[in-house]
Amino acid sequence: MLMLCLLMMGCNPSVESGPYIIPDQNNTEAGDEPDTAKPLAIGDSATFDSAELNAHDTATLPPPPPENITSTTSEDIVSVVTVSWTTETDTLGTVEFGTSSDYEFVTPATPSGTSHERLLIGIPPDETVHYRVVVTGENGETASEDHTTSTGAYPTSLPKFETAGVSKPGFRILPTFGSYNGVLIVNEEGEIVWYYASEGFPYAVQAQLTSDGQYMVYNSPRIEKGEGELIWISLNGDTEKQLQIPDIAHDFVQLPDGTLAVIANDIRDADGFDANVAGDQVIEITTDGTQTVVWSSWDHYTPGEHGTVVDGDWTHSNAIDYDPEEDVYYLSILKLGSVIKIDRSTGEIIWTLGGDFSDFTTEGEPTTLGQHHQFQIQDDIITIFINGDVGDEEGSQVVQFELDESDMTATELYRYGSYQAPYVYALGAVSMIDTDTMDITWSTSGYLEQVEDDALTWQLAADLGTAFGYTSFVQTLYAELNQAD
Repeated sequence: MLMLCLLMMGCNPSVESGPYIIPDQNNTEAGDEPDTAKPLAIGDSATFDSAELNAHDTATLPPPPPENITSTTSEDIVSVVTVSWTTETDTLGTVEFGTSSDYEFVTPATPSGTSHERLLIGIPPDETVHYRVVVTGENGETASEDHTTSTGAYPTSLPKFETAGVSKPGFRILPTFGSYNGVLIVNEEGEIVWYYASEGFPYAVQAQLTSDGQYMVYNSPRIEKGEGELIWISLNGDTEKQLQIPDIAHDFVQLPDGTLAVIANDIRDADGFDANVAGDQVIEITTDGTQTVVWSSWDHYTPGEHGTVVDGDWTHSNAIDYDPEEDVYYLSILKLGSVIKIDRSTGEIIWTLGGDFSDFTTEGEPTTLGQHHQFQIQDDIITIFINGDVGDEEGSQVVQFELDESDMTATELYRYGSYQAPYVYALGAVSMIDTDTMDITWSTSGYLEQVEDDALTWQLAADLGTAFGYTSFVQTLYAELNQAD
């Protein structure tokens, strides 16, 4: 092209490259329509502004690759890795990671900026971790090359698990007590991928990832009256926060805005009783620590008239759930043999299922539940763990009812019992994975089952001496992504 240009006598060889038609951005008078392009005639010369060209090019290109990529394995929880990086321009960023360069997992995106950090969670101990950073700008994304790091060796004090069958993809959060007091997370193979020992506290019953993705929060009821805590542990284990909740009970539930609703004893003097009587209350705790009592058994029941009092123990509420669409709580009251529905805004009881004051009937008779623990309600179907009593032929069972609030009937859909754990004298939990699949926790037996369409499809057994609290199933260990789902 250059030779042809020279032969034509008049072409300026100083024009080395570039389009033959360039925008004319300096030949527009006020009110005139701008020229979109001005052709170069033979013999004309043109000057290219390199800064303008670079700006034009970078405005349409993906962001530059991430820089200063580093990784650090936590000393407190050796399965957690922190990855940090910087970018030249404001970008979002994620980390794809796994035990190979196929990258089984991905973190949530970082906020837009130039300095970034993400935790990698979900890898077992003593594993090589492959990861790459992906940054996203206005015109696409750019990925780094593959990097590797490793998780550490776990403490020998952690319990061992055996599994059988095929699990749904995801993780189980296991509050544990007995041989190991604390919180564990296991994968589908029963491998521990996160752990925290609750040293100095007797046990954990309920544990959840906080909705902001920063902490694991669990409750620690105390045997001694007047004591109890909520404990927040950062996911890399370097921060612990505690909030004293006197006489905190078995369960709490997390609302969409991060508020926690906890069950705690409400101990008062009562006419006709020599000792104090322990009722129950629901306390809401906002993210700034503000506490508000939204319900108390003393506002609706009377000791002796509604349930008996044994050694000061009266209602003994032991499980709670929340429905954001109706803005209602569901509360299990063990000693009344009931689950009640509570209007969150007023504290009024909407209905009672089970017990002497049941508003529902089953096959023409008042619905009965007996001794029971954790439950879950989805789309008018309640699935509840019923402990039963010592010597019951059927043992402990999970029972499912369909509730019809128009005619106040509870239709039993099915019952399920386990040959491996015929009787669970305390706790017991159920967690719905989808409409056909549930996890059942036979707590004091240290045994967990996945049941699909009434068939056992996966099981996890702890070594001798380890018991479970209220377990839960999550698809990802990043709470922000669970919420998005």
